[in-house]
Amino acid sequence: MKIRKGFVSNSSSSSFIVAVKKNTKVKFTGEIDLKSLADFVCEDEHDLIKALAEIDNDDKKLFTKCLKLIEEGNTILFGAFDDQSGDITEEAVCMCGIDRKNNPHVTVIENEAGY
Repeated sequence: MKIRKGFVSNSSSSSFIVAVKKNTKVKFTGEIDLKSLADFVCEDEHDLIKALAEIDNDDKKLFTKCLKLIEEGNTILFGAFDDQSGDITEEAVCMCGIDRKNNPHVTVIENEAGY
């Protein structure tokens, strides 16, 4: 099935045909291990120093904040999400973000939108 009207540039798209009851809202939920999408996984100070060097970041405040979170039992993940990667999970995280209300054990340290 291919249903598309007009020219689509720099965009991922999908087509569908569904039947829904009047006023129906669809909820999308799922679980992923963000480690699988991370470029760097930091579980200790050594990992953190190595990751910050790789991304050429010498921000002392960022280092201190991340180190404190590691000491509190967190794992620090560095990465980027792309909405045209071909990986549906990565694209979903990129487009929808992380629902912080339903993920209280996730702390967003820094994010930068590309749009």
